[in-house]
Amino acid sequence: MIAVLLAIHLSQQTALSPSDFPVGHSHNDYSQKEPLVSALKSKFRSIEADVFPVNNDLWVSHDKKDLTPNNTLVGMYLTPLSKIISENKGSVYGDGKEMILLVDIKSDGVKAYETLKTITKPFRSILSSVENGKLRVRAIRIILSGARSEPEVEADNPRFAFLDGRWQEADKPSMNSLLTPLMSESWQSIFPLKFGKSFTPEDRTKLRAMVEKVHSKGQILRFWATPEDPTLWKILAEEKVDLIGTDKHELLAEFLQKK
Repeated sequence: MIAVLLAIHLSQQTALSPSDFPVGHSHNDYSQKEPLVSALKSKFRSIEADVFPVNNDLWVSHDKKDLTPNNTLVGMYLTPLSKIISENKGSVYGDGKEMILLVDIKSDGVKAYETLKTITKPFRSILSSVENGKLRVRAIRIILSGARSEPEVEADNPRFAFLDGRWQEADKPSMNSLLTPLMSESWQSIFPLKFGKSFTPEDRTKLRAMVEKVHSKGQILRFWATPEDPTLWKILAEEKVDLIGTDKHELLAEFLQKK
């Protein structure tokens, strides 16, 4: 059923584009009282799940000590998302746009990627992919962050996963939109303790240059470790930073509705 719906609505799917942003990014989504549900209520288009490869599966947790077989990437995210997509005409919100599932690998990147390929086979009809150098947009784009295995991902054809790039690697040939549609960096490493009134015109110029460089390559930009502060969110939105991360869904959703 999902495959049929996607075939019908594929022409309406749109790839990640800076013109569609900023949007909410659910940082460490699994730590919410209602994982996935809360982010969907807030209409976020990017969701983050930390994973460890365990027993030929990917278990979701920030810390190894908190791992449980009840929390898996398939059970918490892929299965419920596939059901939602089948009910909403081939996309999560019924608007033909991709959602990002940012999979932050916490250990053993090569094993985690091999495990990901196995567990996502039943969901390929809803996953954006690249085959023979051509992008095929579907409802979910899996982007690997953390201990990602860049050579293994890049070598796959077809592949159903993409990479989260780092700002310091922005000029590497592999940091292109087909492999690395998202560029991420720590806010504190670039703008330590900078938000609100402490954010100077010089800081804005620096931020704007980063955004323009990423957008010129057809990529989108995200910072992590940003303060939970609407004054900073306003700056990020004004300067066209694409993903705004938060643990406070309702507060960011309210801000994005008003911007």
